[in-house]
Amino acid sequence: MGAAGAWRELRADRRCSTVQACTCCGRPVFGSVWRAEVDGETHDFCEPRCETLFTGYWLPRHGRPARTEA
Repeated sequence: MGAAGAWRELRADRRCSTVQACTCCGRPVFGSVWRAEVDGETHDFCEPRCETLFTGYWLPRHGRPARTEA
């Protein structure tokens, strides 16, 4: 199962204090993010390997993560 996402540049906003985190491992993501659509939802990962881990291991074992509204 290969990664199907693409690298995307994150816009830096110095006024914003929120930090984007990897959907799989929770690592903070700065600069570029690996963005992929998984089961019809867009997820951000720190690297393609995390997308592969998420779709091949985490998702089949635990199901969809709960969505948090900001």
